Amino acid sequence: MFCQKCGNKLADNAKFCAKCGTSIENTTPQNINNNISNNLQEGTNIQNQNINNNQMNIPQPNHTEESDYKGIASIIIGIISIISAFFINIMVIPIAVIGLILGITDKKSVGKKVAGIILNIIGLAASIFVTIIMMLVTGLELTDPVLTTFKGDGYTLQYDSNWVTGTVYEKDALAYKSDEETYIVPIGKSSLSDFKCDAATITCQTKIYNDFFESWNKEAKKESLILDKKSLGFNHLKEDIYYGTYNYGKSSVDLYGTFYVLFSKEKNVILSFKVQADNDEIEEVNEEIVELLKTIEIEKNTTSNSSTNESNNNSTTNSDLGDLLESMSNWNRFSHLRTGNLGKISYITGGWRILEDSEEYWEFSGGQFFWYKSINNKNDNYWQGTVQILYGKEGLKSVGLDESKVDSIIAQSNGKVTSTDIYALSLTPTKIISGGVDKTSTNLPAGTKWKRVWILVNHGAEGIEAQTIDLDTAQTTYYVKVKD
Repeated sequence: MFCQKCGNKLADNAKFCAKCGTSIENTTPQNINNNISNNLQEGTNIQNQNINNNQMNIPQPNHTEESDYKGIASIIIGIISIISAFFINIMVIPIAVIGLILGITDKKSVGKKVAGIILNIIGLAASIFVTIIMMLVTGLELTDPVLTTFKGDGYTLQYDSNWVTGTVYEKDALAYKSDEETYIVPIGKSSLSDFKCDAATITCQTKIYNDFFESWNKEAKKESLILDKKSLGFNHLKEDIYYGTYNYGKSSVDLYGTFYVLFSKEKNVILSFKVQADNDEIEEVNEEIVELLKTIEIEKNTTSNSSTNESNNNSTTNSDLGDLLESMSNWNRFSHLRTGNLGKISYITGGWRILEDSEEYWEFSGGQFFWYKSINNKNDNYWQGTVQILYGKEGLKSVGLDESKVDSIIAQSNGKVTSTDIYALSLTPTKIISGGVDKTSTNLPAGTKWKRVWILVNHGAEGIEAQTIDLDTAQTTYYVKVKD
């Protein structure tokens, strides 16, 4: 028997429930069963309600948030892919593929999904397109450009369309990218053997580099410029060719350009060039210059710059030089310069000033000669040596010329020249002073000799003029006598 109210089991003779105190007088088995059933049903409902409530508290996946994440990420990656395609090219492809996958797997956000897919497809296409263009451009760059030959004194250069030919200081030059302010112009050529040292050694290279620096630095100072040693020696260019550089300008930062010196031991030659460029572009231009110089092909130099080639003189005796002698009749060319206190004695000894815009000066005395770079400074920059002087037919014969040319010269002179006015000089330099330094041992090769023909013309009160021929170069020069 059970309590109707709380379902507590009761004793057979109980009138009250010991647990809840409920009277059991009206309790019947049917009521008890109903109560129990109700209580069990109520417990079941409560239990089911608790289970349902617990189920409601379990976190559920948010499909909307997941979809938004994939779609937005796909759009962002697509935009990055399109922009990056123009910078990192083919490397964009894996990035765009990731963005494409995120867009495709977006299940609910249709708008973001479509936008992400489209953007990443564009990124892929742009990457492939730019990569193909770059490959084509690179392929064109690898194709050998059309080159044109620039012919210099004993060398050639091959230049491309970045250069055009021009004239600077009345010399053939190359101008960069048609810019008249940027150019490379040859300065000179000399023999490496004149330095009498092994150009393969650092000591010899340093000497060559410093000698050119000293010479050019003096010229630069005349124009209020400075010369900087851009490098401290020579760099390898190609084969056995080396080059050194010097910057020049108002200061070490306000530059106008660069001087280049090249030498080849095998070809026995030194070449020099001047490069002018805008200050902001000097480094870039110098890179182009080095690439240009790498195309150089140098002819072998077989003669010394200062020495006379005897066989060459003899081979031209009866042709070029003979014709030149017969044409020497313009003996009043510089009459306006023959002024002042001039020499009056028609003889080779004495002092001679060049009749051109120069201070060059010769002096002959007691079997000695002096050649000065400037008549106004006889303490520096000069050559000294011995001289053998012969005149007339014997003189021409001594230097390998046709002695009959004496008669031709006299016939053209209209009485101004006799056989004793035609001199042949054989000069042997023995000393060189340059920049206040004795450079005889380094710059004067053994056996150096010069040969000249001097023809003196007496202009009376106007003074005595001399027309000369350098038999080494076949060059004609005019001098006026300024000292007896």
